[in-house]
This record gives sequence, C-alpha cells and structure tokens, in this order.
Amino acid sequence: MGLNIEYKKTSNLTPYVNNSRTHDERQVDQICNSITEFGFTNPILIDEDDGIIAGHGRLQAAEKLGLDEVPTIRLEGLTDVQKRAYVIADNQIGLNSSWDYDTLKLELDALTELEFDLDILALDDLNTFASDTGLDDFFEEPPKDKVDDGLIDLKVKVSASDHATLSEYAKKNGLTYAEMLFNYVGQDNGN
Repeated sequence: MGLNIEYKKTSNLTPYVNNSRTHDERQVDQICNSITEFGFTNPILIDEDDGIIAGHGRLQAAEKLGLDEVPTIRLEGLTDVQKRAYVIADNQIGLNSSWDYDTLKLELDALTELEFDLDILALDDLNTFASDTGLDDFFEEPPKDKVDDGLIDLKVKVSASDHATLSEYAKKNGLTYAEMLFNYVGQDNGN
C-alpha cells in the first residue's frame, strides 16, 4: 500500500469527535510557528470519509493561519477499532521517547550561534521542558560564573505563571540557551 499526499480543503475535514488529545491556544500558536518556519511537513492522516485520525492540532493551526488546503494522507483499510486506537497511539508513542542531553546541548548551542529563533522549537516553557526532559533539578541554582559577574540575582527556576520563555530568560541574563539548560547536568548526574 503506497501512501499518497492529497491536498484537501480544511472545511472538508472532519475532526474525530472523541479525540482525547487537546491543543490549547499556546500549542496551536507553536504549531503555527513551525508551519510558518518549516512548511506543512507533517500531513494530516485521514480515513476514507475525510475523518481526521491524526493531525487535529495541525488542522487548528492551518485554520488559524488561513490555509484553505492542507496536505493529507488517506489511511485506507483500517477498521473502526484500529482508527480509534491509532488516534491515541499516534499522540502517545512520541511522548515515550527521551532526550540525548549531550547531543541536544550541542544542537541548541549551534542553533544559538547561528541566531536561530529557538522559541520555534517549542521548548519555551521552562517548567514543562525541565519536567518532560528530567532536568527539573538543574534549574535550582544559577550558573556560578554568571552570578560572580553580577548578571543573575535570582534563581533560574521560573514559575509557570511567569510565562517566560527560555530564550528570553537566557538573553536577559547573558546566557546561551543551552548554557542555561545544561549548566549542572554533568555535576548533578554523577559525571
């Protein structure tokens, strides 16, 4: 079975009524930023009746961006049970992965040096990113060299209510994005 991309009108796509994955406005904005920067690189998966199996957030972003058509891939031959299960599996499987912190640090450093807007990566909520990546303990103390320089007079820990982005915080405090994220990874994980 070959997969073909079909461009479909957003108005003709039907979201799955029991989709349990939600997309708040902030996340839809992140998807919009990604589509704007990289293009619509991840087609919406649909069934034979143009019902959405995966890509509800991408549809919301497309509508917010005013896109009349989006790329889709039609998954044919799935039973109703398989469709329902895949709606959940598609959202959960990616969440079960983890980060290679050393490689991620290298990539964030490189992107910072190339002046790429790291907010597009959607790692901008410090508490969520720290919790999701297991780095929540690494944000308790500011980098000692920056404290000595008098650049930081508060802890790096930022509450979710601050809605500060990592890149804004890093710039404000004279840090690279990756420097702020990974300053204590080596000493706190036993290396």
